[in-house]
Amino acid sequence: MQLINKKKCLIAITVGALLACIPMQAAGYKKNKSVNYHPVNFYYNGGQKYLSTVPISIDGTTYLPARTFCDAVGLEINWDQSNGNLYVTSGSNYSSVLSLQTELRAKDYEITSLKQELAKLKSSGVTSTSSSSGYDQTSGTDILGTELTATENELERLYEDYFDDIELDFRVRVSGSRLSVKISYDTSAENKAFNKLSTREIKNFVEDVCDTVRDRHDDIIIDGTIIYTGSNNNKYEFSYSKKDTLTYGSNYDFDETDVINAVKKTSSINIKDYSQSISINKVEASISDSREIVTFKIYIDVTSSIKDAWNMNKGLDTDTTLRTSLRDIARNIESETDYDIQGIVYDSNNNTTIATYDYEYNEINKYGI
Repeated sequence: MQLINKKKCLIAITVGALLACIPMQAAGYKKNKSVNYHPVNFYYNGGQKYLSTVPISIDGTTYLPARTFCDAVGLEINWDQSNGNLYVTSGSNYSSVLSLQTELRAKDYEITSLKQELAKLKSSGVTSTSSSSGYDQTSGTDILGTELTATENELERLYEDYFDDIELDFRVRVSGSRLSVKISYDTSAENKAFNKLSTREIKNFVEDVCDTVRDRHDDIIIDGTIIYTGSNNNKYEFSYSKKDTLTYGSNYDFDETDVINAVKKTSSINIKDYSQSISINKVEASISDSREIVTFKIYIDVTSSIKDAWNMNKGLDTDTTLRTSLRDIARNIESETDYDIQGIVYDSNNNTTIATYDYEYNEINKYGI
């Protein structure tokens, strides 16, 4: 078996064309040469190629017609006899070969990345817990690219055709300390169908998506957007806290005024062993940096009689009367937001904290005054 030398192939392109068109002589000069047919097995990029013409051998050098060579490797060739020019260009087959080579390099890179991720897992030990669905649930932001891809594939499988006449695409990425979920569609017909959906239908869909993502990725906030890519328009935004609290739509952005107005629906509070209602004279509201907890703050004037009654029932969950008053305020706030809710009671005389309340656990802690 003989492989054709690259340099000899290049020579063959020129000489082969000349052999087809020009006698082997110059003016006033002739020389006899021994020419023999020389069949060879021709390989290009590792694959054997068919040769339409048998190569010839002259004084130990193998020659191949230019057209035969180009046909074998997928190049286009044109001979302009009027000026003696030979034109060789990349043909469609050649482009296909380059495309396959590029794809092969991409796959090689992917394999290398997978090997690196596997080595990372082996070196760091097992950091995830196995779920009942047969895959590993990650914790926090330590998520491999292959795990994100698996989540995308699962979302595609479950929800690509969730709505009639809308085909949804999903992309999941780690963004800082959060998990970003981008849901998109791209045609105007799909946008018309989306605009007909009710708020309840969209919310149910988002809840299902978040539940699926949470089943795979724990202890991380999930931020999501539904996008109409045809106009690059964000149609719907949502966030899913580490405690699985969903905020969505118009409630996605914290509205301090709405929360304060909800608190002001209650003008006073009551405490145990004190017969009169205590007026609320100031209200504030804020949201935590993690965007998970809304805190309402109420201020009261503490008189000596209030102070005596207050100190009789200080401590954790000793004043069920005050707990009921703060729970009623939290319920009013709940209609305005889906964040977790906490409350703080201040003595307006010196702005000190005298009680805290956790709505999720309906638990109060009173401090001594």
